[in-house]
Amino acid sequence: IGKSSKESGFLEYHRLVSRKRGDSEVEQLTWKIENRRNNRIPVTLDVRKRFLRHCRSLAQAKQYPISRIRVEDLKIYHQEVFGKAIETWATKWKEMLGIHDNKKQLLAVLAEAVAHVDENEDEWFHYMDFNMYFTVLEPTFPWLRSGLAAAIFSLLAFYIFTPLFFCVIARDEGICQSNENTGKFGWMSALYFASTTLSTVGYGDLNVSKDYWYQIVFGILYMILANVTLIVAFTFAAQSICKWKWLDDLNTQILKNVIGEADITEAVYHKISRLRKWRLGQIVLTFILLNMLGVFVSRIAILFGADEEDERLSWLESIYWAVQTTTTIGYGDLSIPFHLQWFQILYLILSTYFVGKALGGLASLPEEFDTVRRETAWRRRQVTKSMIDELQPDEHDANVDQYEFLVASLVSLKKISSDDVIPIMDKYRELVGDEGYISVKEARQEAEEIEQKTMLAMSTMEAIEKHCQDCEQEIIMVVEEDVNDSSDTEEQFPGMP
Repeated sequence: IGKSSKESGFLEYHRLVSRKRGDSEVEQLTWKIENRRNNRIPVTLDVRKRFLRHCRSLAQAKQYPISRIRVEDLKIYHQEVFGKAIETWATKWKEMLGIHDNKKQLLAVLAEAVAHVDENEDEWFHYMDFNMYFTVLEPTFPWLRSGLAAAIFSLLAFYIFTPLFFCVIARDEGICQSNENTGKFGWMSALYFASTTLSTVGYGDLNVSKDYWYQIVFGILYMILANVTLIVAFTFAAQSICKWKWLDDLNTQILKNVIGEADITEAVYHKISRLRKWRLGQIVLTFILLNMLGVFVSRIAILFGADEEDERLSWLESIYWAVQTTTTIGYGDLSIPFHLQWFQILYLILSTYFVGKALGGLASLPEEFDTVRRETAWRRRQVTKSMIDELQPDEHDANVDQYEFLVASLVSLKKISSDDVIPIMDKYRELVGDEGYISVKEARQEAEEIEQKTMLAMSTMEAIEKHCQDCEQEIIMVVEEDVNDSSDTEEQFPGMP
């Protein structure tokens, strides 16, 4: 499928021989690379370090190029690890709990490496390339492998740390405030303070004590810790959600229906108008629902848990409180019932997520509009001479092959730019042979040159070692003669220095 054809006087090009989706060279190559990427071996950081360190030490000891070792060395290393791999009760328990075992992982990496070099019949094992393209880092413990789980874990750690530090270690009465009327103790206030700080709302109803200088330092460090925790948690959560293919497919399908992708005759500004209304409608609807939730819960808390007169907020004041919370402004000019703090611990986190998502969505709208314009114009294109001239270099054969169409389309759609292409072509120029393309011939020629250099280096080292041994023997003989001469002199002239 798509085999290269070469005619006299024409450039070589790749012809599309089937119109069936998935039969082109481009699609098959893309799926092949994606399949390899999706099936990489999970390794811990410790396993990766051990693997790279051992291969590097072999390369240095045997005067190989630093990025590769011989296949024979790889197989010896594999046999050594295989001989030491003994399954114990600890290994079985780790496997049951889903905890990675470093020895088993290293053995799996080496086994895959041996299979890889045997399949390609290579003389050299490029361990740095193998590490990059065939392994992927993964945490040792299963509860840290999911981005969402890691986000929850970091938030829980922050919420556990806050009451322990302020109520047990620092004993800060500004944070750990007891409520005698409700019988609640300071740890509840500390959790509430954690949410107000983490969400950047900061009502001001709880404050770090500033009687001593070190309390101020604690407050500064705590604010920095809260921001770091928020960034880490949201980053992990976003990475995890981005991997949900079903959610991405659903969002893509909704956008196609909203934009009307199938209708290429419709005016572009109509498509952009619908997209703008859809995005803004999402933000407004989420904002309304989030505030309705806050008002509803606050009315229940006021109805059953308001102890002071100033805590009995009106309906309008409840809406005012909900809006300043969901927008993370937090004036702190309203007194709220103590029981409402339970709800606010989660509500403040939801509000912060909403604000971040809303701001991110608004910031990306111009880029989305530009994407719609470009994709619509690209879908409308028909075969013309000007299009053929545009999709080819200056010197061309009046035929656009699948690779030329792919690169030109990616540039037109702003998926890539010349800044992305130039470094790739620089690497291609570095690897290309005399005939203008990369082939096995160049790889074998390079291997032979490295072999000659390695043999020359080894013979040079052997010669130097032999020369050093000869020099050492001569030095020993000279020293022995000097010692004998000095002994004779001392006997003839006693007391002479």
